[in-house]
Amino acid sequence: AISKRHSISAVFASPPWGGPGYHRGARQFRISEMKPFSASQVFQAASKVSPNIALFLPRFSCPDDIQALAEESKSTASGNLFELERNYVVEKNMYRQETAITLYFGHLATSETTQL
Repeated sequence: AISKRHSISAVFASPPWGGPGYHRGARQFRISEMKPFSASQVFQAASKVSPNIALFLPRFSCPDDIQALAEESKSTASGNLFELERNYVVEKNMYRQETAITLYFGHLATSETTQL
């Protein structure tokens, strides 16, 4: 349990989305079906600690699942603030490879929820 004396300003979560079923030619990764916890379950647990949440997820996460999570966040203290950031690694030959996405909620976000 978190002590009432401490204030948590933000939560960063990188749920385990790798493993044997990861990517196998899939065009989309269903964050709503992640195991052992869905993105929604991770978000709900994090929102009990702070309204400011960052979720690090696969680059090809399902846009419908992301939109549903953004809509779900509106009913929490995170409110309408939501942002999606694409994360890249730059190789030696200056080739940019998208590696993941980070979803920001609450005051970590810089914009209001929009359609993806």
